[in-house]
Parts: sequence; structure tokens; C-alpha cells
Amino acid sequence: MMAKRTRRCAGLRSLKRACRLLFWRVCTRRSQQVLAVCIVIGLFLTSIASISVAFTPSGLAERYRALQTQGSMLTADNWLQSVSESRLTMKKERLTVNVAKKTSVRINERNPSWNMKERKPFWNFKERMTTPAVSTTTTTTTTTTTTTEDPLTVAISQAAAMTVGDMEQRLGQLRDKIRRGKFAIKSTQSETNSSVFFHLSDLAAVQLNRSRRLLEVCEKVRNQSRAPSNSEGKPYHQGWGTKNKLWRLVEVYIPQHFLFCPALKVGSTFWRRLLYALQTGRSIASPYDITIKKALETPHQHLSDVAVGLKMRVGDSSMTETLTGDVAVQRFLDVVTKVMFTRQPYSKLLSAYVDKLYSPNPFFWGKIGRHIVRKFRSRPSAKSVACGHDVTFPEFVKYVIESQRSDKGKRDEHFMPVYEQCKPCDIPYDIIGKIESFKTDVALVMSEFGFNLSQSTFDSWLQLSEVDAISDSITSPYGWRRHIVKCLSWEEANRRIWRKMQIRGIIDKKEEFPRRNFSHFSYSPSKFTQVVQESWDRFKRRNTSRSAQKTEALTSAYSLVPKEDLELLREYYLLDFDIFGYPSRPDSVFSGRKTWDVFNVSS
Repeated sequence: MMAKRTRRCAGLRSLKRACRLLFWRVCTRRSQQVLAVCIVIGLFLTSIASISVAFTPSGLAERYRALQTQGSMLTADNWLQSVSESRLTMKKERLTVNVAKKTSVRINERNPSWNMKERKPFWNFKERMTTPAVSTTTTTTTTTTTTTEDPLTVAISQAAAMTVGDMEQRLGQLRDKIRRGKFAIKSTQSETNSSVFFHLSDLAAVQLNRSRRLLEVCEKVRNQSRAPSNSEGKPYHQGWGTKNKLWRLVEVYIPQHFLFCPALKVGSTFWRRLLYALQTGRSIASPYDITIKKALETPHQHLSDVAVGLKMRVGDSSMTETLTGDVAVQRFLDVVTKVMFTRQPYSKLLSAYVDKLYSPNPFFWGKIGRHIVRKFRSRPSAKSVACGHDVTFPEFVKYVIESQRSDKGKRDEHFMPVYEQCKPCDIPYDIIGKIESFKTDVALVMSEFGFNLSQSTFDSWLQLSEVDAISDSITSPYGWRRHIVKCLSWEEANRRIWRKMQIRGIIDKKEEFPRRNFSHFSYSPSKFTQVVQESWDRFKRRNTSRSAQKTEALTSAYSLVPKEDLELLREYYLLDFDIFGYPSRPDSVFSGRKTWDVFNVSS
């Protein structure tokens, strides 16, 4: 029993000795760690003290004299930049991250993929046009001041007045320049970049001329109750659009301070896609990454929503007031950028006819085609009355004239004048774009959102637009096939699709419809699309002018219209001609001859 107690006591003593030894070793290691931390903190405080001394006025002066003795004569700006090398060295990691960002921007410029949310906030077009002149004057004044005084005196005075926060801001601006490089958003480009980017100053000058013309014609419109409006002594026909219709049509994007009038048949599908990316913040390589179905199904806000209630800040305070009705709309129009696009009226009408009535489209056949056949054809067949699939272009022109003459008939926005849809005399648009200068006008609009896209980017978008046009022109009719074959043979429907591509200048007019391969692709839209794209590639490789083919199609189409109908059409669209600067009597319409049986697709 005693032996067991002795062994137990010996075990307790050995355990105590082990605990003491372990505690001593742990304490020793902890003290070593504390000592190491103290040494690091001391070195850090010493370095901070040396840096703070270097940034005092006396320290800066000593630094400048040292550089001067070494033969490095520097200006005030370069000297202050050299003094900040120590801080730049301490922040190598941040500069490394910025250099990586710069590399990614270059990659994105070659293969553009941008995110609307990550870009610069919206800023007003009018303010932008006045900013460069002010900044130029300020720069000139500063340069004159620095060149008339001694560099050392100026440097010491600047350093004495400069706080640490000012120095940090200066270094931040320098880092921003390093990161952005040549991809910074600028109001104008140099001559060396003229082949890559657009001269935004020249584009703004074009917009100024268009706005000046708009104001002159609108003044005539307002005074037409007291005096004749146009040169023929007749009042302008303003259509049947009302204020309520306008408010329900014009789209607004309140967070982006942007207003857009989506006039149909003037590139509206392109803008639907682009504005969808703006609204949702989606990253895209081009607008055609978004399907038109998704873009059209996205709900939009309109001016009518602004009239219901708009919250505006009162002055510089944090208080807000809610405006309604005309007051809310007018206040909103004063602070946003307003954009609309237009098109040569004769070309717009031909495009609408080919797309909605000539090409297989059962919806518009039933909505408009049947009405035209019943009203403007003397002895229509039962099939034509039931389907409305064979409306001729002269009958279509008569329908357009009748729809402008009275508001009681069937009317459609695809066939209305642009003035009636957007009312530019009621809404002072900042940018008036045209289909004929679509690429440059889109570049100007994109610059308002902070994007400076190159011409090659827009050229790639143009190629994608034609690919999209081919796909849409084939895919939609193939989806309506069971409705189309009730009124038209499937081969004739495909022939009309083929001719539509020729009228648009996508396929050479000399290339005949591939009837031998019709059985190969008649049940497959993808195979027919492949055939059309192969023809499109062959046409691009030739030296044939595609614009000349489209002009020939326009001339041949309007040569079928009686002269009296052309005069009436011109009269109802005269406001579009005058306000947007289009000739109302172009030779291609009034003096052209038929050289192409453009709508005949029979074998």
C-alpha cells in the first residue's frame, strides 16, 4: 500500500516539473514574439517620420537643391512628381493591379465587351460642349504664371500650400492616367486617331445645323394659322398625333437621364437591344447578343409615367417635391438628353412595304392587307379578300395617302411620318440621328454614355446587323408556315424572302433563286439561312455597288406609282422633308425609269 502511494507522489512531482518547464518555454517564445512586433512597429514609425519630414517645405526645398546640384533641372510639376516616388514605391501592389486593369481594357477594345454599370455616369450634352473652352482658358493662365516666376520660388510656395490630401489627389490623378491610357473618353480625337475614332466635335457641329433647321421650320409651323407655312402657300400637314399619344410612345430612362423616341423602320430594333443592355446593366459584345424578342418584352417607362408623378430635388437641399402633368414633363425634358432618329421618307415607306406586306407576314396581311384589297382594288378575288397577301406597291401608296387624309381608317405606326410619331416641334431633341449617317450618329449618342468606340467596332456591328436581318427574315416566316401556305405556295414565299434580300442589297439581283436546291432547304430555316449567307459572301467579294442596287430597287418601285399619287404623298410628308433636310422631289423617285421588275418573283 505504501509502495503505491510513493509511486503516485513521484508521478505527481514529475508532472509538476513538466508543467513548469512547458510554461517557461511558452512564456519565453511569447516574449520573443512581442519583442519582434515591437521592433517592426519601431521601424514603421521611423519610416513614417522620415517620409513626413521629406514632405515639409524645408524638406522639399532640400530635395530640389540636391537634384539641381546633380544637373537634373526639372519643372515644378516634374519635380513634385519625382518627390512622390517614395510613395509610389510603397504602393507597388496597387499600381500592379492598375496595370492589369489596363491590359484588360486593351483586350476589350479588340474584342469589345462592356458593362453599362461600370462606365461613367451620365452627363449632359450641352454642358459637355461648353466645358473644353473653360478648361483651355484655365490651362493657358496657369502656364503664363509658372513661366514668369522662378521655378524654385513657385515650387516652395506650391509645396507649402499643398496638404497631404492634395498630394494624394495628385497621385490619384496620375494613377488614373496610367490606368486609362489612350482609352480615356475624350470630347475630340487627335489627327493621328482620325482613322480609328470619330471626331465628336464635327458630329456635334452637324447636330447644331440640324437643330437650327428644326427651329426654323417649327417656327413656321407655329405661325401657319396666320401665314402660309411652306413655299407652296399651304399649311403643313402635321398628322393626327396628339399629346397623349406622344407621351405613351416616347420612352424614358430616368436613372440614365435619357429620352428616346422609337420611330419604327428607322433602326428601332437596334436601339431596343442597346437600351435593354443599358436598362439591365448586362455585359455584351454587341447589341445583337440580345434577341429582339427579349428586348421587346422588357417593360419600358414612357413620358406618360413621368406625367403621373416625378420627384425632383429642391435646389441644393435634400428636400424633394413631386410634380405632375405638363409641369413634370417639362422639368424632365429640361434635364435629360433627348434622342430621335429619322429616315428618308420614300425609302422608309418602301422598307415598310417590303417587310410587312410583300414578305410573308400573315399578321400584317390580316391587319392591313385585307383592308387595302377591299378598299383600293376594283375587283378583288375571294382569296385576296380573305388573305390580303398580294397587295401591290401602288395600292399600298394609296392606302398611306388615305390614312394621312383621315384618322378614321386603319392606321399603323410603321407607315406614319416620323414627325407624327416623335413631334420634334414639341420635344426639343438634343440629337437628331439619321439612317443615312447611322454609324456616326450612334457614335455621338454612345459618347453621351461615356463610350468612345472605334470605327472598326461599328463596322463589325454593321456586319452583325446584316446577319441578324438574314436570320430574322427567314426564321419568322418559317415559324408562320402553316398560316402562309393557306394563301401562298411555299416556294413563292421563299422567293419573296429571296427578293427581299435583293432589295435590301444583301444578295446580288443577278443571282437567281436556287430552285434546284429548294427541296433541300424548304423544311429547314438553318439550311436556307446558310444558302443566303453564302450568296451574301459572294456579293461582298464582288466590286458591285450595293447602294446602287438599293437605289435601283427604290426607283423601279416608285416608277409603278401614278404621278398624282406621288404628288399627294409628297404633300403629306412635306413636313418630314423640310424639318429633317431631305429633298422632296428626288430624281430617283420622280424622274427615274423602271429598270428592274422588282416585285415579280415568278419563274
